[in-house]
Order: sequence, then structure tokens, then C-alpha cells
Amino acid sequence: MKRNFAIIILLFGIIIIACEQAVDPLNDTGKIFVDSDPQEASIYIDGKNTGIFTPGEIEAVAGIHNITLKKEGYADYSFIDTITIGTERLRNGIKLSKYGKIILTSEPAGARIYLDEENTLETTPQTFSKPDGLYTLTLKTDSYLDTTFNINIADGKDIELDIYMEGEFVTFFNNKIIYDTTGAADNEPGGLSLSTGNVLNIKENSGQKADADLILVPNQTGGYEIKTPNATNGMFRDTRFLVSSYTNINDNRDAPSEDPTWKNSFPISTNNYVYVYDYDGHYSKIQIVNRFDNPTRVELKWIYNNNSFDSNF
Repeated sequence: MKRNFAIIILLFGIIIIACEQAVDPLNDTGKIFVDSDPQEASIYIDGKNTGIFTPGEIEAVAGIHNITLKKEGYADYSFIDTITIGTERLRNGIKLSKYGKIILTSEPAGARIYLDEENTLETTPQTFSKPDGLYTLTLKTDSYLDTTFNINIADGKDIELDIYMEGEFVTFFNNKIIYDTTGAADNEPGGLSLSTGNVLNIKENSGQKADADLILVPNQTGGYEIKTPNATNGMFRDTRFLVSSYTNINDNRDAPSEDPTWKNSFPISTNNYVYVYDYDGHYSKIQIVNRFDNPTRVELKWIYNNNSFDSNF
């Protein structure tokens, strides 16, 4: 009887040991082999870096896992897979997408950025890193029309965008160059139309003289100035200027009403923006952004109010 009892105790112990070994988590593992194009991507499992690169094999406790591949210059690639005890799964042919930067600025700055119709909660200027693909960007800000455009990131190349938003009642102009009218060649425009943004050839027979709102000419002190073309070489449009105290043309400040204190010119050394009142009763804010010699010329940007006799900006 005692012998039988001892045998029973021994068998029970063997069963207990076998059960403990069966549930030992160190033995409840499986493997997965992961490869990618390009290779040398870091393999993460459930958010933790395994220290293994593709192509590589990882071992984990059986069950469902989130596996992520990371490589600098490429978008993260994640997938869900089930690891089974004592088996090895194969995941290859994974194509990693390159990342490109969207470098985005706008005038005015501070526009809200929507990416594929979702609010990014970011404002301009801003830089995004995105994988190759086609994206729709929309900029929104108060008092300006929404601006929407499509961009295509290909082969991880960066894209720089400088967007000029159209106001509800104003138009932005930029990168317009006019030359000293006294020495401008036939292909070097000497006049500017504020309403259209056209640079004009104001030679005698050009047919464009009548549209000029301002011209660039030498002054009596040896420098140069922007001035009204009125009574100059048969031109008639009368433009008035008032130099502001500010340098940020996008500060939303309204222009003061035009009065006799406004001048018929201002020197090109002026760094502040200048209020302008043209022949048709439209207000603008204009600024010189670059000055050049040989030949003398200036690069201008400005905001034009489309409503007559309206000094709001």
C-alpha cells in the first residue's frame, strides 16, 4: 500500500512539473523573419526597438503583435502579425516610402493649414515631413479667401511653397521689377500698374504709358525715387504717397485717408512700406524688397485694395 502511494505521489509530481513546463512563457515563443526595400530598417515590436535590422529574424511571445520598420528618410511602416508557438513566419517584399519635406510659407503668415481636409492645428510658416504621394493643402485665415492647391511628393524630394493669399477685397502682388526710366532699354520696363501688376514699357510709342501708376527716376540729390508719372513724358495718372512708420506690410493696418500732406514721390532708400493713393481712388501698401545697380532697378511688392475709396487692409 505504501509503495502504491509513493508511486502515486511520484506520478503527481511528474504531472506538476510537466504542466509548469507547458505554461513556461520562455517556451511559448515563435519567430518572424522580416525583410524590406531598402534594407537596414530598424525593427520595432509593440513600440520597442529590438536592435535588429532588416533582413532579420525576431523572436517573441506567441500572440498578436504590432511590428514597425523605421529608417531615416523613409516613412514608418507598421503591420499587425500573429506569432505562433514554435513556428517562423515570413514577411518580405515590404516597400518603404521615402519622406519629402513640404516647406510652406504664406502671405499673410499665420494661415491655418489643412492637409487632405483635416486641420493640422498648425499655421504658416511650417514644415511637414510626408511620404511620397499626392496631397491637398488648404490655407485659411480671416479676411482672406481660402487657398487650395495640390502637391505631389515624388522620390522624397522637398517642395518649397510660398503662397500669396487673395483677400476678400485685396490682391497681393510680388516680385515686380522696374528700371530707371531715364536709361531703361526697350526690354527693361520702367513703369508699373498697381491694379494689374503689369510692368510697363513707357517708351514713347509703346502704347503702355497711359497705364503707369508709378515710375523710377533719379532725384535732385543724386539718388533715386519712386514718383507719380503725372506730367512726365506725356503720362497723366496722378499718384500720391505717404511713408508709413512700419516695415511689416501684412500688419493689417488701414491706410490713413489721402490728404494734401501726401507726397508725389518717395526715395528708394525707404525701408518702411508706403501708403499709395492712385488716379482711380484705390489705396495700396507698397514696399521695396530689393535694390540693384548697373542698371538701376528695384523689386517691389504691394497689397492693392480692389474697392475704390476704401482704405481698409
